[in-house]
Amino acid sequence: MTTAEHFGLRVRPKEFSVVKETDWAVPEDWFIAPIPAQHTSSGPQTDGVNPNWFAFSRYTGAIHLLSPSAISLLEKTHGAEFVDTTEPVLQELKQAGLLLAPSEKRRVTVTAGKKTEVWLKVNDICQLACPGCFDGQANTTELQGRRGITRVMTQPIIDKVADETLGWSAKTEKKEAHYKIAGGEPALSPQVVRDFVKTTKDKRPDGVDTTYSFVTNGVGLTPEFLSELKELGVHVAISIDGFGEDHDKVRHFRDGKGSFDKVWEALRMIKESGVSHNISTVINKYNVDNLWKLARAIYDEFGWTIFSLTFVRDNPSAIENLTPANEQLVDGVRKFYAELYQAALKFGKPIQREGLLDYFMLDAARTHVCGASTNYLVYNSAGLLSSCHMLANTHGVEAGQRNPFEIVSQNHPVPVKLRDVDNTSGSCKSCDVRYQCGGGGCKLHQNHVFGTYDPKRPLYCEAYYTLGPEWLALKASVEYSLGLRQVIGSENINLSDNTLPTANHRE
Repeated sequence: MTTAEHFGLRVRPKEFSVVKETDWAVPEDWFIAPIPAQHTSSGPQTDGVNPNWFAFSRYTGAIHLLSPSAISLLEKTHGAEFVDTTEPVLQELKQAGLLLAPSEKRRVTVTAGKKTEVWLKVNDICQLACPGCFDGQANTTELQGRRGITRVMTQPIIDKVADETLGWSAKTEKKEAHYKIAGGEPALSPQVVRDFVKTTKDKRPDGVDTTYSFVTNGVGLTPEFLSELKELGVHVAISIDGFGEDHDKVRHFRDGKGSFDKVWEALRMIKESGVSHNISTVINKYNVDNLWKLARAIYDEFGWTIFSLTFVRDNPSAIENLTPANEQLVDGVRKFYAELYQAALKFGKPIQREGLLDYFMLDAARTHVCGASTNYLVYNSAGLLSSCHMLANTHGVEAGQRNPFEIVSQNHPVPVKLRDVDNTSGSCKSCDVRYQCGGGGCKLHQNHVFGTYDPKRPLYCEAYYTLGPEWLALKASVEYSLGLRQVIGSENINLSDNTLPTANHRE
């Protein structure tokens, strides 16, 4: 199977992969495929009319649009020992990293995770009893936390978390500390949220910026609090897991009553407030077939909106396994993408680079499955430190003056070597997509499902493998249609076989 076929798109005429060290070459980390003329519910479609192509580097995240003349140049120069280096388009291709001279390096790996990311549980209480909750809220009968404990972060704990995270951000030369303010439900503790944001802003050292996201079920939001969040510069991520009853099946109160109506009104308040925001949707077996309905309803009523799509993770605290089949997942997300494509063209908006396929990344190559021990920290409401929000109630430890990243690494259940994407086995070992999906996604989740951190084929592998490239095709198609990307190459260039030798393509 060729690289472009791997990405679910029509293959280019010739391969650019196997060359001698003395030849000019297209780097192996690039794949090149025609830009789809349209996106249907069954995936991106090319009709043979659109002449342009797109190229993507899975290591650097670079995206370029290519004309037929540029493709022709790549074909003529790939595998050649000598080329005409005065050719203008050739220079563009070299500058873009799409063509390497024999003396140039063949591969560059970029590591993602250049900022400190902190998941902050400001409390462990919630109004809802969601069946898939990591905190086990569905097991409680009142507005309380796990095991009946009601806990809210205090000012001394806020000071401790601020000192540790900002101190190590400065020491490790990370220029940003991003705090994801969550719970429980953080809207139930508005004063703690205010105090935390103000404290970290006051304590931040020179050279370190602080940014904030507020992760909420939406039920407890008010116009006044949203106005405060906007003034504080906090981004709001509101959870909406489907339209109408699809949402209510997985986001309901303890008496079984659904929360959709309240959440829809909360979204209206968010829109009216003007606060930065996005919709956070966890794809599960109840909403997977109707994701497109949620997208259409929001675009029709509220206009352009940023979505974040994540896959449900069955976990020990959940009272119901909400995992959909991979076939359902692929079909459901494709229908969502079709709605997104139409909305992007209608509102003249580019497609985002993150958040549209679980933790799959287009920005750069993932060298590790997750940021545990490198740039990701979790603090629970008692100020205990852990490596993942899935472990916040069971693996929390005191940090003190010790390096929090070392503590996280030592206490994370997954061995360090198995968090390295290149150390994966099974189907991941030879998969070109593993650098975008992190070797199949969350290792804790894989262990819960398969009883091993390194299964032969991760649970959501098929969805990443199929949908990742289609998301990329979606992005390239929209940006080309909106004129947001310049196309490399010109149809007026006269390519002569006397100028550029025919490439010697090898099997």
